Amino acid sequence: MSNSGADSNLDFTKRAAPPSKNPRTWLETDAIGRVSDVALGVILLVVGGFALWLAPVRSADGSMGPGPGFFPALVAGLLCVVTVVLLARAARRRSPPPIRPSRALYVAFVAAALVVLFFAPRTWVLPLLLRFGPPEFMALLALELAVALALAHSSRTRAAGMALLGLLLSTVGMDSITGVLRFTLGVEGLLHGIDTEVVLIGAFVVGDAFVCLVSPPSLLRSYTRLIMTWRAPRLPRPAALVMRFAATLAIAGACYYAYALMRSYVEIAWVLVFGVLGVAAKIFGWNRFLLYMGVAFGDRLEQHLRQTLLIAQGDVSVLLQQPIGGALLLAAMAILAGAVVFSLRRYARGRAPAI
Repeated sequence: MSNSGADSNLDFTKRAAPPSKNPRTWLETDAIGRVSDVALGVILLVVGGFALWLAPVRSADGSMGPGPGFFPALVAGLLCVVTVVLLARAARRRSPPPIRPSRALYVAFVAAALVVLFFAPRTWVLPLLLRFGPPEFMALLALELAVALALAHSSRTRAAGMALLGLLLSTVGMDSITGVLRFTLGVEGLLHGIDTEVVLIGAFVVGDAFVCLVSPPSLLRSYTRLIMTWRAPRLPRPAALVMRFAATLAIAGACYYAYALMRSYVEIAWVLVFGVLGVAAKIFGWNRFLLYMGVAFGDRLEQHLRQTLLIAQGDVSVLLQQPIGGALLLAAMAILAGAVVFSLRRYARGRAPAI
């Protein structure tokens, strides 16, 4: 009886062990997960509602296909759907699983996938790409976004929201087909849109520099915590000072580079805005890379989609009738469906009650 009581007490002690026995930083707690969903959901709701309100209503004539407000309205509608999912998940007090530490093999796999997606088609499949038309290019871009979304390390719902946000930001400026201004708000500096280099430098360079200015060890931990075989080293005070000085130079260099792009102070403002967004992304686990991909792919994806619908005279089924384009589009849908099923199963297992 005494041994049974001791075993029972020992089992209770294991269950009641403090969090330090099973280390999880505060960034992976359920509370931060819910705050992340609410914060990103509110941002997407505001941006999506703003886009639906200000999207151009003038449609192009039949010879030019869908009007300049077609793609922004489509993306904004999808943003609202993602917002509902995020806010509903937060309201149910069920946050997604924490960021999963990866092994070096996973990092190598992701790096290889990036090389295949961005460099291999341009090097090895160039003769085939020369035969591509708007439907094939649109399907290829959709496939690349689908693969990147499936490889998202944290919540794929948040990753989808960031990708859609990037696609919507790519529509700012003058429509390349009709010449209609979209979301410029009368600001001359927005006529040319948001440069992809500004997004890249702001979200990654300036975002990391802001974190480094506040806490260099936190910058190191934000990367090393993703790899279970890496551990953030102890940082001496001189090294921290050097890192802060380098971060200051990085911010100054990024602002100067942004100004040199268009000789406009609006670019500096955008760099700082995306820098703040990059800090929030690091804290809350939002996917900065998919945001950049959305901005980089958005203009081409919109052009190919509108040209495809123009060729098909509005018949959406033509997207699946092309042999290559249809196969790529089906592959993208299969990848997204598989990612959704996998996420739901992992989420259900992680939240299953103990027996």
